[in-house]
Amino acid sequence: MLLAAVEDHPVSALMDQVGHALQAHAEELTALAAASRRLTEQAHHQDPEEVDRASHRLRSRLGKSRAMLLRVIESSSVALAEVARAGSRQ
Repeated sequence: MLLAAVEDHPVSALMDQVGHALQAHAEELTALAAASRRLTEQAHHQDPEEVDRASHRLRSRLGKSRAMLLRVIESSSVALAEVARAGSRQ
């Protein structure tokens, strides 16, 4: 009974959403790290301009991933504050 109440609580649902978003972020960072390793290993065999373009693409993906993580943190902070305010009114 208590477990069901906890699972149905807005904070529990929010934490599930945050967990899924963080998992997606971790997977993206893992993919970026692998791509970076491949680029580093192959850099001396490739055209310097192609290496620069690939490096730029990696930095762009990293920037997008970072922005997504910041949005997750910001939105979860706002949602937790709203839940706390709603709880204090009850």
